[in-house]
Amino acid sequence: MLAPLSKGYITRAAAQDPNEGRCLIENCPRERGVESTYALPPELSAKAHIMDSLEYSWKMQRGTLNLATSQNVFFVGASLKRMYEEHKWALMPEDAVIDQFFKKNWGPHPRKSFPELSPPFKYRLIPIRGMENIGITQQEEHPPNSSSSFTTHVYPFKALPLLTSHLQPKFVITALARVVWNITIVPEPQQWALVKEYPLLSRMHRLYSRWVLELPKQAFADLSFVPEALDEVDEADENYPEEDVSDGDSVVTDPCRLVIRIERDVERNAKKRKRSPSLSDLTRQKVREYSKEKGGGWTKESIDSWANECPPPAASSSDAEDPSS
Repeated sequence: MLAPLSKGYITRAAAQDPNEGRCLIENCPRERGVESTYALPPELSAKAHIMDSLEYSWKMQRGTLNLATSQNVFFVGASLKRMYEEHKWALMPEDAVIDQFFKKNWGPHPRKSFPELSPPFKYRLIPIRGMENIGITQQEEHPPNSSSSFTTHVYPFKALPLLTSHLQPKFVITALARVVWNITIVPEPQQWALVKEYPLLSRMHRLYSRWVLELPKQAFADLSFVPEALDEVDEADENYPEEDVSDGDSVVTDPCRLVIRIERDVERNAKKRKRSPSLSDLTRQKVREYSKEKGGGWTKESIDSWANECPPPAASSSDAEDPSS
């Protein structure tokens, strides 16, 4: 079961949805039990190596991929939602959308030329498993004028029209590939049967395989992927509790998923983390302790007494060195 969506995410997704929050598949109104769900489950965010690879492939900065975005949320009837989350059906982009992820020589676009696509997009429903006894009734008019306002489609739903949505195709492609090419969900013989029925699946598998490849060695030298500003992380930031920094609308967030950080000067950062309190730190601490002990305000006598108790300042390393050496 996926984590429930907040009202903010639902509102933003409905505002972008060309279907105005109606069921993507059956086109029925919200009053008929329409719910929201993710195309690509946000739990994938916990898999740092996959997120790193997707961010690199999708021409993003490391740590900024936001799966909890309205561009990854769609609306669907309650029963169809449950079947989607049980991997019984999936969405597949139309051919024209898939084509945009490939170069003219039919190889997937590399990071530097990865396309930015704008909605709306067209999708088709493909049954994965256990849909043989299911019928889908699509509403064609709002409000319906007669029984002719509805059309029922049966397995394998080949007559179901293309579906228009704001969902970003890269989320849909990744979600579909992670289901179809998972042998614990779809056994290998059934995988080949699906590819035979929907040849476009082979191209989607090619895209996904490219997107989740292990990062190339030069990735961490790419300042568009790991900016220098992220190399040094203040200790206070590392201990700060994680917050929901997403606006729920953009695919990109501020860098917040930095599991592994690049340290060009390990020794320097180690010293920073383990540094001893400075003289100014000790002085401030002494002032607080003395003031608390004596109580009341400071007087000339108390200041003289405090000053006499303070240790003399230590010489800096530069003062200790012989300038002639």
